[in-house]
Amino acid sequence: MATYYVDNTATGANNGGAGNDAWQTFASMMSNPPASHDVIYVKGGTDYDEPLNITVNGGYSEYILLEGYTTTPGDGGKATIAPSSGTNCCTFASGISNWQLKNLVFDAINVSDDAVVILDRAGFFVNCEFNNSAGAGIDAGAVQTFVRCSASGNAGHGFDCGSNTTMIFCSADTNGADGIHIQDGGQCHYCVAWGNTSYNIYIQSGGYGTAAVSVGSVTDGDSSTTTGMWLRPNANCTVGINNINYDNTNGLENGGAISSNGAHGECNLSYGNTTNFVTLEAETDITSAPDFVDEVNGDYRLSDNSSARNAGADARGTSGSGMDIGAYQSIDAGTRKIIIG
Repeated sequence: MATYYVDNTATGANNGGAGNDAWQTFASMMSNPPASHDVIYVKGGTDYDEPLNITVNGGYSEYILLEGYTTTPGDGGKATIAPSSGTNCCTFASGISNWQLKNLVFDAINVSDDAVVILDRAGFFVNCEFNNSAGAGIDAGAVQTFVRCSASGNAGHGFDCGSNTTMIFCSADTNGADGIHIQDGGQCHYCVAWGNTSYNIYIQSGGYGTAAVSVGSVTDGDSSTTTGMWLRPNANCTVGINNINYDNTNGLENGGAISSNGAHGECNLSYGNTTNFVTLEAETDITSAPDFVDEVNGDYRLSDNSSARNAGADARGTSGSGMDIGAYQSIDAGTRKIIIG
């Protein structure tokens, strides 16, 4: 394992070393290809006016890590990739996989298509943003994982992902199509999507036994979104647990026929939608106001008096667990007394 650096303000040896000797461009980085387990730190502060084109593979279960920072590597700060022209902020060549991208912002306001394009199983994204594209925020192949990522202000879908994608603690807002769009067996846990034009969250299943699953997510249509959450399951799959759908046209919608797939929800709250539940075999549903802390400013935590407090189910769909409904668990929720979100 080796550690390298990228800094577009460096003026030294341009050899990927620390400090002033860092690679000055992503093109320099890719001309000296990293290998499995390598770590590359990207210094933020001045936007990178070039696309990030990834053409090197990681190894099987051995990621190459590309991580932004502001002052000191590992400080959690972000680096911004914002080309002044071109097609995309970032592309992964065909067959490229096993990269982990962390603490990066892809601002596509000046490019002509998607912010990020991934043709295959690229890997893992942590604390990244995909914003302002003429297409999708991220157009991804199968088996992606996103943790604490966001997509905002894109003309197309915020997240447009292939099969078996997992999203945890992510958000999508004010995109021109769907906020989160996942094909074939996707999962969405503790995510928040609001103000997207078509569907806030759209997940469908694949073959027999693969599920379209959402646990503890929140959608807010802001009176404009067609459907808060659209879930198309396959045989015997629970489609939704502890979700809140608020102020959409349709709240929580099962995209398949109940008679053929046995889908149902558990402990979901839908309120203020034109139709709260659509073709859903649901149990212990709530149709009272969620009472967020500050919906106008995007704070979807539950107030102390919310009807969603202590009204949820556990991960097996068993109601009466004391868990909260929604994307954020209060400190006293459930028997394990944990904070989520």
